Amino acid sequence: MIQGRVEVTGSLEPSRLALEESTNRLLSKLGCPAISQAGGERISALDLVFEQRSLFAEAQDVSKIFNGNTLFGSFLLSTKIAQLWTDLRLDADGYISYYIPHNTLGSRQAGRIARALAEAETYRMTAMLAFPFAKSLSLPLRQAESGLVILSEKIAQLQSTAGIHIDEDGQFLADLSRIASKIEQWVSSYGLRFTASEA
Repeated sequence: MIQGRVEVTGSLEPSRLALEESTNRLLSKLGCPAISQAGGERISALDLVFEQRSLFAEAQDVSKIFNGNTLFGSFLLSTKIAQLWTDLRLDADGYISYYIPHNTLGSRQAGRIARALAEAETYRMTAMLAFPFAKSLSLPLRQAESGLVILSEKIAQLQSTAGIHIDEDGQFLADLSRIASKIEQWVSSYGLRFTASEA
């Protein structure tokens, strides 16, 4: 996070890389590994830049910072002393940039904004973790649905004929149990991922 009288004139990535380099030098002096070697799995990464300056009237005035990408912007706080600009795009290193121009934003307010953005971005990216699983279930769910349609059609045809059909009823029950078993397996395997995404 950079705050103060540093003028932002272009892409936010160089300022983040300079800050990372400075942090890595400090970590090296402490005998710690560099940020990129810290281990673990990263869910989200933000590049937050606070700049004290006059606020922007139009998105096109900010677009050069985001390489001409489509921007999302809003005023922050009820006093409208700050704006938030982002293109919600991941850069090559997996960071999403947020630019916050402001008129005399206090350090506590900036900290609360940074925390809220980090929380929101983490929730957003956590919700995205379920998409590959949802996509992988798309075909099996369609197949199960088709199986149920065929099964219900066969049951309807059998009900229109007179008599007792023990063999067919047993087969229908076996087919229905097989489909139900698959669905139960999917729910137990992937249910928690979808529940986490709902949060």
